[in-house]
Amino acid sequence: TKANSKIRCKMYMPSNITFQDGVNYSTADLGVMGAVTSEAMSKGGGLLEGLASGGVQSLDNFYQSLRGSVSQSLRTSPVSNMTMLFDKPNLRTFSFAFKMQPTSEAEAREIVKIVKFFRTELYPDAFDTDTLGGISVPFGYRFPNEINISMHYNNGSNSKKDFIRFKPCYLTNFQATFNSPSASFFKGGHWQETNISMTLRENELLNKKDIQDGY
Repeated sequence: TKANSKIRCKMYMPSNITFQDGVNYSTADLGVMGAVTSEAMSKGGGLLEGLASGGVQSLDNFYQSLRGSVSQSLRTSPVSNMTMLFDKPNLRTFSFAFKMQPTSEAEAREIVKIVKFFRTELYPDAFDTDTLGGISVPFGYRFPNEINISMHYNNGSNSKKDFIRFKPCYLTNFQATFNSPSASFFKGGHWQETNISMTLRENELLNKKDIQDGY
């Protein structure tokens, strides 16, 4: 069962947010007969009429001859009629990076909570099963929580800006780097600087209506 994280984490708006939309296409060679069939159908003919116009009902037609021994002897080759075939959209992937430098011990403790939040939501829950001997052993994983991302302006008081929306995401990668500028510590033994980066992937494919709705 899919679930959403019950914990919230508010971060500052990163300086660089990239939305990359993409779809997959494949190519197909219609060949001579396929091109004739496609042309016949585009002019209003049905599938069967188009196949008949292309001579597809006969396996030993001229097109097949050209591809075989006759093609070799005549030094000819049938024209390639390439076409693009739509496959499906790509799942969008997002990457975010944050630099956190505490100015108080309270902020330093908050940074520790932020790092733990993302690391916790990255991993799944494990569930056990009882064996015949009454011993509980790990049996499988439950999916990690989905994460809902939203962007807000002016501390959330104006959330109707033209920000692109996100579908529910899974956190697929998280990295934390501590004290990159120096080995010194903040008062109380906290990290002087914490840099985090993460990658999230949407769990739903988009369609045209989703874009019209703001995704």
